[in-house]
Amino acid sequence: MYQILLVDDDHLYRAALSRLLRPTYEILEAGDGLQAQKIVLHQNVDIVVSDIRMPKNDGLKLLKWLREARNIPVILISGYSEVLENIQAKDLGADGFLAKPFKFNEIKNMIDSLLAKKPDERKS
Repeated sequence: MYQILLVDDDHLYRAALSRLLRPTYEILEAGDGLQAQKIVLHQNVDIVVSDIRMPKNDGLKLLKWLREARNIPVILISGYSEVLENIQAKDLGADGFLAKPFKFNEIKNMIDSLLAKKPDERKS
C-alpha cells in the first residue's frame, strides 16, 4: 500500500484528511516540516502532502529539502492562496498545489495521478 505523509500544524485538519485518505493509503502524519524530515529519512514515503504555513519549518522549506534529499512527489496546500507562494512552490518543483478549502476528490485525483506516474511499488 502506498504511504502518504500528511504535514500540517492543524491537528484537526490533518486528522480529518487522514480519515478520508486512510481507506486507500497508509497515512503517516507530521505536525511540522522538521517532523516530516525525520519521517522521510526513516520511512518509505510515496507522496508528501504539506501545508505551506507552519511553525518551525514551513512547507516551502520542506519542499526545498525534499528536492535535495529525495525524489518524492509533493503536493502543497494552503489556506492562503497568495500568488508569491504559488510562484515559489512552482519554482521549487512542487508537483501540485491546492488552496484550502478543497474538495476531497481534488486531492484524491491529484494523488492518484502522481502515483500513476511512479513505478508500481505497492507493498503487500
